[in-house]
Amino acid sequence: MKNTKKFDPKLFISFLIGTAVYFTVAMLLAAHKADCTPDTAIGVNGLKQVRQFLGAELAEEFGSAAAMVLGAFAGSSVYKLGRRNKSEDKLFFSPAAMIAAAFFAVIMLLTQPVKNRWDIQTELNGYRGLRIMKLTSLYIDCGRDLKELSSHELKGDGFTVAFHDNSYSRRSRYSRGRVSVPEYALEKDGKNVAQVAKKDQLELKDKLWENNEHTVRLYEHSGLICELDGRSKDFADDYTSMFTLTYEHEYLVRSTRPDEGELKNLYLVNKKGDEVISQRNMKNNTEIYMNYMTDLNFGEGMPNLVPVDRRGQIVYLEAFIDGDNRRVSNIVKLGLGGIIEE
Repeated sequence: MKNTKKFDPKLFISFLIGTAVYFTVAMLLAAHKADCTPDTAIGVNGLKQVRQFLGAELAEEFGSAAAMVLGAFAGSSVYKLGRRNKSEDKLFFSPAAMIAAAFFAVIMLLTQPVKNRWDIQTELNGYRGLRIMKLTSLYIDCGRDLKELSSHELKGDGFTVAFHDNSYSRRSRYSRGRVSVPEYALEKDGKNVAQVAKKDQLELKDKLWENNEHTVRLYEHSGLICELDGRSKDFADDYTSMFTLTYEHEYLVRSTRPDEGELKNLYLVNKKGDEVISQRNMKNNTEIYMNYMTDLNFGEGMPNLVPVDRRGQIVYLEAFIDGDNRRVSNIVKLGLGGIIEE
């Protein structure tokens, strides 16, 4: 009579317990790493945040590998409960299961992709080897910079900030997929200078211009930004008071400010109701001619001068700041022949 293997519920339960232990630890470590995501990578505070994040990422890498061994220990312990002969088997867990788990844990560490969320900085520093080796090197160098606080200066123009999507395909015998690794960097003439956090990139993208000269100080070991001039300067909190529009001798004139070069766009918007009549570039202009009278005969024969009818129209300056188009001046109401209210 042929023997058939029966379903072993205890083996199934022990497998579920081991798997649950592994994924629970891995998820907790991943959540901790997400909480440590740096808001900034500039200055001493940024250096501390980056180092904390790197520590959390290394803890996730090594902790996930250790969790695989821990899961094998928990699962094999449950499976051997009530089954082992204590006189012959004094261990309440399976060494074979733990050795196999340890083997796969090492394989997992060695096959981690080289790419990481600080790949730009590790490449700038010339780190080589496995992902965990590169992260460890940057982690150690951040610690050295926190102790020494030494830096060197880089000065010039052509500084900008950029977004990099270092996506790549990850294939194995068992699965395949595409991993996206978003990173942000300070660049000079199109070349990476140092990596920054997402918030840094959003704050700096309207403040750095290729034609403006800036001074950057970089930490000696990690290469992260110690100081960047102009970063702490900002436009007025009340954007609508940044510029003033006035009407002078048939010219609409705007005021100026020393930091207006940081603006990405500056337009004079002419609207009637909700309809935009025109948008005129005021980036390099401080005045626009707006005639008071117009000739209905267009210069042919005797002039027939009448006031220009701009009733119902308004004009104001608008600029792109912090990711949005904002009004940056007072509103000037136009009327018959010229301005009726500022």
